[in-house]
Amino acid sequence: MDGSLILERTPNESITIYDGDSKIVVLICQIRSQNRVKLRITAPKKFTIHRTEIYNKIVKQSNREAVTGPAESTPADGREQADRRADGIRERETGKNENEKQKGTAI
Repeated sequence: MDGSLILERTPNESITIYDGDSKIVVLICQIRSQNRVKLRITAPKKFTIHRTEIYNKIVKQSNREAVTGPAESTPADGREQADRRADGIRERETGKNENEKQKGTAI
């Protein structure tokens, strides 16, 4: 990483990341408990936003495919493959969240 900044924010306060061309806003929506914060991230569509653990899975899968070749039989550009992987991971994560909500342990 090129740099870092540590900030304290309260609910309804935000930070803005701006590079002269694009703007990303991170809003603190709610502090749910000592260890949980609800965020809203607003960014241009050209940015893909993932939780870090999902991003790491995508990178790991992409690296694996670079070594072993794509798992799909039809060639597609890297962006389409990454989108499909992310959609699959999102669907699995959404399914987990729905199951946890039904059990009363939603994350």
